[in-house]
Amino acid sequence: MSDRRTGGRDPELPPPPTVEERPLNVLSYERGRLRQALPKVVGRCMSYSAMTCFDESLVASVYRFYGLEVDVATAETEILEDESERVRFFPWFLWDWRVDEAETIGERFLRESELSPWEARMVEGLCRSYVGFYEVVAKDTASVEVVDMATGERLLIPDDGLAADLGDTHILQARLVRTGEPDDGLALVDAVYAALPAEARTAVKLELESLLGDSDRVEELLKAYAPETLDFADHLIDSLGQPPIAENADGEELMLIRTVLRPSDGPKIVAALEVDIEGVETVSPRLWMVRTMERSLGFIDARDPQRVVLGANAMSRHDALALWLEDLAGVTPTPLKTVEDFSRAVQRWAERGGGDPWLSADPEIRAAVGDWFAAWTRQWLDMPHAMLGDRTPREAVRDPGGRARVEHMVARFEDLLLGDLGAVEELRLETLRRELGLRR
Repeated sequence: MSDRRTGGRDPELPPPPTVEERPLNVLSYERGRLRQALPKVVGRCMSYSAMTCFDESLVASVYRFYGLEVDVATAETEILEDESERVRFFPWFLWDWRVDEAETIGERFLRESELSPWEARMVEGLCRSYVGFYEVVAKDTASVEVVDMATGERLLIPDDGLAADLGDTHILQARLVRTGEPDDGLALVDAVYAALPAEARTAVKLELESLLGDSDRVEELLKAYAPETLDFADHLIDSLGQPPIAENADGEELMLIRTVLRPSDGPKIVAALEVDIEGVETVSPRLWMVRTMERSLGFIDARDPQRVVLGANAMSRHDALALWLEDLAGVTPTPLKTVEDFSRAVQRWAERGGGDPWLSADPEIRAAVGDWFAAWTRQWLDMPHAMLGDRTPREAVRDPGGRARVEHMVARFEDLLLGDLGAVEELRLETLRRELGLRR
């Protein structure tokens, strides 16, 4: 059988540096040698796993990992067609999967193969490795320091590529390989599966507590439930990337509702509102916010007297505003209303600009835009864009040309979104810049 499987190292990470690329001292020499050994031993073990004696184990492991009953050829083809699935599945297959409590393939490979001391040390580390969650606590240009959220162990990862890609508050879901004694705290990256924002910390802690409880078999449980923890991280990323359902202070889902009044009613409304009225606040010339004792009803935009607009963020408020105006000026709005979904509207503002002036004056709208934008940008950071050559913003900032394009896109957000909505504090674009390593 051909060598059908490739190593578990994330293809996005840079290749291990040679010894000459680092200061020539004992510590860096050792790290360099171990990093060079990692892809080699993984490749050898992948070839070893391709032997026909492991076919039955491959079929059983695919069923456990994916819930699919397939033959060997289908299992190989389906997994190898997707690079990300190969990186997810095969490290687990080599280092974690056991059939009937027997050895893992990696343990058998370690026992049966001729390995140099360096290679044996690396395979031992891989056999002990598991898919875990690691909170980034510090980093510099050449390394990242993390804490294992399951064990509290503090680890130093000498990886300049990883350090360049991470923000200080990320949580990594990764397979890390301990390369020495437990107290030396060094680890290498075999694969990174997810980089979660700081907001994910509570959810990850609860998931680990649910999985591990008070058990002292942390490594064993994380190995056994790797498929579930990988799925958990995927779902968590999806949920964090979905903008929240926006509600006003009354608990009603935000909608953008407008009615354009008859041209003949404009002068009556302007005349009625240009005197002091309790509960009416002048936001700007001929733009008024109407409040009752209990709540804000909405806005009346009469900058163009021939096209007066009533605007509110819920249907009940719009109807109450129309009744209030009828009592004040004897004006009955037309029954025609424009109703727009909040999330759809704010995405349009982010991408193209726009937004009526009354929206920028509504504090509930501004707060909801801030929450929405924070969620949307998490997706935007990792979405391919045509103007970036189908790369994501995270990928594009790695070269000068792509970085300049990303800076232009972020500046456009500031000009269009912040300028129109006047919500600088709520949107906190500095977080986005920090994620991408951009300076204002």
